[in-house]
Amino acid sequence: GTKNEKGESHGRGVLQYTNGDMYDGEWNCNRKHGKGCYTYANGAAYLGEYKNGKMDGKGTYSFVDGAVFDGDFKADVKSGFGTYLYASGAIYQGQWKDNEVHGQGLYKYDNNDDFYNGAFVMGKMHGKGFAKHEGSSVVYFGSFEDGQPTILDEFDVNARQGAIKPPDFDLKNLEEVITMRDAC
Repeated sequence: GTKNEKGESHGRGVLQYTNGDMYDGEWNCNRKHGKGCYTYANGAAYLGEYKNGKMDGKGTYSFVDGAVFDGDFKADVKSGFGTYLYASGAIYQGQWKDNEVHGQGLYKYDNNDDFYNGAFVMGKMHGKGFAKHEGSSVVYFGSFEDGQPTILDEFDVNARQGAIKPPDFDLKNLEEVITMRDAC
């Protein structure tokens, strides 16, 4: 890549690290800055925005186990809004803080149409929400604390057709995310 008057990487360039990692993208004063793709020697990859050497802005991180996160980063951590596709097939879409599920979100379990739609605090269901578990037609609405239900009302989905249904995820860009991951 190009260098500035101080001899620092500046502009677009590729750097192959001695540990096998590789960065292909934009630089500013020897720091990753702008858009880039970082491929780790272990097979993980990040494609997205950097600021002052850190993942910052919109990006997609592909984990070694096949999981993918597409969303907002702040100083190398998931923070803001994002979608996490777990290797198991489970999906979370919603707010993040300090690499944890935090705020409003939708979580769909990998086993069937079971889901939780509501508030999370540092990775656990906490606050008001809807939950459907164990393949039943019953949806629970109520309060959750530290991942456990506290006060619940039950609704039979079959008896109230259309009243409560599993959440819809905005996954229209998932194919694009997987394509970008593979291209990185």
